[in-house]
Amino acid sequence: MSDAIDTLIIAGYGRNNGEKATIAFVLANIEIEDRSKRVEVVLMFDAAPLAVKGAADGFSIGVPFETHDLATRMRLFMEGGGILNVCTPCLIHRGIDNEPTMDGTASAILMWVVMAK
Repeated sequence: MSDAIDTLIIAGYGRNNGEKATIAFVLANIEIEDRSKRVEVVLMFDAAPLAVKGAADGFSIGVPFETHDLATRMRLFMEGGGILNVCTPCLIHRGIDNEPTMDGTASAILMWVVMAK
């Protein structure tokens, strides 16, 4: 397997738009079903706070996505081999850059993400 990312999903919505926040991880989890793919989600803008430990716990938009809360979808994505990065400048902008993030989440400086792809 190459180091190249096959699927890159930029998540820009958080608890302010639960449907869009959830769909990013529904799609990401579908993509990792193909084990030959490297799939990455980058949490940016209003999605960045979701990386903070506990921020996505219990957050569910209901039918038809009531089977898992957002934190579980994020955890399943990483357990399935998905890569979850969070925009460091987005955390700094919101004053939460010193908050602990979910286990398995990596911080990414935006320019690094753009240049690496």
